[in-house]
Amino acid sequence: MPDVASAHIDGSDAEDDVRAAVNVVLEADLGSEDAQFVVDQAEGHELAWYARQEMGSALELL
Repeated sequence: MPDVASAHIDGSDAEDDVRAAVNVVLEADLGSEDAQFVVDQAEGHELAWYARQEMGSALELL
């Protein structure tokens, strides 16, 4: 933990999009435009930023 400066965590609103992207990321890498669209949807969510001293509280929410 001393080497960690911060964490970036998706909000709960990104959960379905991230789950869908995990399932098609390899196809997107291989050139599938449909799969790339799904990955782009997941990447479009803003990440929450937590400083090291806030990470304990953030992890409790998971």
